[in-house]
Amino acid sequence: MRSPKPSVGGSNPPTRAKNKSYNLMIDKIKNFFIDTYKELNKVTWPKRKELLDSTKIVIITMFVFAGIVWVIDQGISKLMGLIFK
Repeated sequence: MRSPKPSVGGSNPPTRAKNKSYNLMIDKIKNFFIDTYKELNKVTWPKRKELLDSTKIVIITMFVFAGIVWVIDQGISKLMGLIFK
């Protein structure tokens, strides 16, 4: 229950404290985006050819491993079929 006297402490914090914490939070968010922008400018981005070559390697590797997993899965399925037949 709030006190009827404004000078006596109540459940609502003063408006000044609310504004200060709000402004502090806004400043932290601004600083985060400013720092992020600065860090992204430091990055050495790959050239288009490097990016395409890396993408090709990843896709080929993905298909090779998918094939290996498929072969192992088929072998285990056949083995289980023989065991539990």
